[in-house]
Amino acid sequence: MRQFVCSFAEGSKDMESLLGSKGASLAEMTKTGLPVPFGFTVTTEACMQYYEDSKVISEDILQEIFEKLKELENVTGKYFGDAQNPLLVSVRAGTQTYVPGVMDAVLNLGLNDETAGGLSELSGNESFAYDSYKMFIRMFGETVMHVPKDRFEAAADSLDGEDSKKIAEAYKAVIFAETNEQFPQNPKSQLIRAVEAAFESWNSDEAENYRQQNKIPFESGAAVSVQSMVFGNMGSNSGSGMACTRNPETGDRELFGKFVVNTQGEILLAKEDEIHSIDELAQWLPDVYRNFVKIAELLEKHYHDAQDIEFTIENGKLYILQTGRSELTPIAAVKTAVDMEAEKLIDKRTALLRIRPQHVDMLFNKEYSEDLMSELSDYLSVIMKWTDEIGRLKIRTNVDDLFDAEFTVKFGADGIGLCRTESTFLRPKRVSTVMKMILADSEEERNEAINVLLPIQTADFRKLFETVGEKPIAIRLLDSLPYHEFEAALGHRGCRIAIAYPEIAAMQVKAIITAALEVKKEKGIEIAPEIMVPLVSMDKEFIFVKKTIVETAECCFEELGDTVEYSVGAMIEVPRAALTADQLAREADFFSFGMNDLTQMTFGLSNENNEKIVKEYMGNLILEDDPFSSIDRDGVGKLVRMASELGKSVKPNLKMGMCGDHAGDPNAVEFCCNIGMSYISCPPMKVPAAKLTAAQYVVRSEDEVGTAVSYRG
Repeated sequence: MRQFVCSFAEGSKDMESLLGSKGASLAEMTKTGLPVPFGFTVTTEACMQYYEDSKVISEDILQEIFEKLKELENVTGKYFGDAQNPLLVSVRAGTQTYVPGVMDAVLNLGLNDETAGGLSELSGNESFAYDSYKMFIRMFGETVMHVPKDRFEAAADSLDGEDSKKIAEAYKAVIFAETNEQFPQNPKSQLIRAVEAAFESWNSDEAENYRQQNKIPFESGAAVSVQSMVFGNMGSNSGSGMACTRNPETGDRELFGKFVVNTQGEILLAKEDEIHSIDELAQWLPDVYRNFVKIAELLEKHYHDAQDIEFTIENGKLYILQTGRSELTPIAAVKTAVDMEAEKLIDKRTALLRIRPQHVDMLFNKEYSEDLMSELSDYLSVIMKWTDEIGRLKIRTNVDDLFDAEFTVKFGADGIGLCRTESTFLRPKRVSTVMKMILADSEEERNEAINVLLPIQTADFRKLFETVGEKPIAIRLLDSLPYHEFEAALGHRGCRIAIAYPEIAAMQVKAIITAALEVKKEKGIEIAPEIMVPLVSMDKEFIFVKKTIVETAECCFEELGDTVEYSVGAMIEVPRAALTADQLAREADFFSFGMNDLTQMTFGLSNENNEKIVKEYMGNLILEDDPFSSIDRDGVGKLVRMASELGKSVKPNLKMGMCGDHAGDPNAVEFCCNIGMSYISCPPMKVPAAKLTAAQYVVRSEDEVGTAVSYRG
C-alpha cells in the first residue's frame, strides 16, 4: 500500500526514495532530538499518484494531508487559518538526488489579509508581520502562480520607502494584473496549490532535461516537505544563516558559514555589510553559538560526512531547518575524505566513494598551483595507496615518448599498455631515414635505412625499459606509414605493414629484444616485453606476423647468448577480429582492444573528422554520448564483451586489456571491471582518476553482494 504523507516523527534518513533528501533529513533530525520545527512530507508516491490521476490530487491524499496538518496544529499549539494564533508553514520540493528546476521554497504560507493582522497583534510587531506577508505573496506569485519576477521588482521599486503593508497590496495587484486571478486567501487552498506546483515542477523542462541527461527515472518523483515556520526577522535577537562543518574550499576542520541579523531566508540577497561570519555569532549570542557548535559536531558524526546546515534564530532560540551533504571543492573533498578516515568517522572504502574521479582529474592536471599541489601531495598519496590496496583492474598508460613514460612512473601506473612506436619515427632527425625506408625501390635500399634505424629504435626501447623498470610494457608494432600515400584509414596500416614489409617488423622486434637483454645484463632489470600486432582481422594475418616475431626473437637470443620472457598479442580493432576472437585466441598470448579504431570501424566514422557529425547526432538526440569519448556499450561494448567471452572459451586465463582515448573515461573503467579485463591503458594524466574508479567499482560491487568480486586483476 502506498504511503502518501509521512510526519517528521515517522521518517528516517533511510527513506530518501520516499521522502526526498530534504524530507528524510528533517525526519532523521527530528528523531535525533534536534530543535527542528515540526512538519510532514507529502511523499514521492503521492507525486506519482498525482500523475496517474491526470494531475489531480486525489481525495485520499488530501485527507492524509489534512490529518497531518491537524497533528502539526496539535504539536505547535497554533491553528491553520486562525486569525488570533495562526500556524504558518514553509513548503519545499525535495528529490532523492539533486534535480534543478524543481520548485523553490515558499515561506509563510497560511498568511492572508486576516491572519497577517492577527500575526501583527500576536507579535506586537506590525513591520515583522507585513514583511512576512509581502514575502509570502511574492514567493507564492513567482513559484506557484508563475508571475515573472521582474513584475514584483518593478512594483517594489515604484514604492521604495513605503511600508510593507502597501507593498503587499501592490504585489496582490501585480498577481491580478498578470493572471486575472485574485491572490488566494484560503490557507488550505494555498497549501494544496503549492503541493501541486511542486509536483508540476518535477516535469518542468529544466527538470526533465536534467533527468534525461543523468538517467534519473521519472518514477522517482518529487516529495514536498511542509514545515512549521520559525522567524529570523523578529528583531535584533533573531536571524538566519547557513554553515558547513568543514571549510568547503580547503577542507580544513572548522565551521565555515555566515548569518544575517533580523532576516528570514534572504541571506543570499543580503548586502555585503549585513553579512556576518559564523564566528561572530559567538560574540552576538554566545549561548546560541555554543549550541550550534554542538549540533554541528553531532550532525557530522551522525551522518559521517561534512554537512551544510541551514538555521534560524527566533528571539534567541536556535532552530535547525535542514542539513545535507556539503558541496566541496576537489581539494576539500580529498582532504575531508582522508581526514575523516583518520578521525575514524569513516573507513577507507567509504572515503574512496566520497571522491569524484573528475576531482582527482582536476587536481592532477595542474589546474591548481604547485604550492597547493605540494600541500595536497600527502593526501593524494594516501588516496592512491588505498586504490592500489582495493582496486583489481590494473591501470597502465598510453605512451608516445620518454616524457610520457616518466609520467607513467610519477603517477604510479601499473605499466604501459600501449607504446606507439610510429611516434618515434616522426622526430626531425629521423624522418628522412624513415622516408627512405618507406619509398625504397629495392629490398637492399630498404635494409640500408633499416640498419640506420635499428640502433635508434634499440636506444629508444632501452630508455623506456630503464624508466619503467620491471612493470609490464606492451609495445605496438608500426601501425601506420607516416607521410605516405598508402596511409589511408583502411589501407596499408597495422599488421598489413608487417606483412608487406616483414623486414620493418623484424627490425622493431630485434630492437625490443636487444634492448631488453642489454637492460637485463647491465641493470639487472628483468623485462618481459608484450609485443602487439595491430589491426588484425583474421588469424592467418596474426600467424604470419607472429612467425616473423618469433624467428627474429630466437635469432637475437642465439646471437646475444641470453633470453627474456616475451609474449605476442593481437590488437582487436576490427569488428571481424572481435567476431572471430576464439580463432585468434588459439595463437595470441593476450588481447588488447584498441578502442579508437574499433569505434570508428563499428560506426563507420573517421576518428579524425567525426566531430561535426557526432555533434549533430547528439543535438538531434540520436546519440546520448560521444562514442569517441565514452564507450558505446550497446554496440562497441557488445563486440568487446563477445570477443572477451570467445577468447576465454579457448584460453580461460587469457590476459586482456583496453587502450585508447576512451580508457580514461570512468564509464570505460567500470565496463572493463565488469567484464573481467586484466588492465586498461589510458593517457598518463588520467591514471589517478582511473585507479580511483576501479577501486570504487570493487567497493560498490562488494557492498551489493556482500562478498568480494572475483574477476582477474
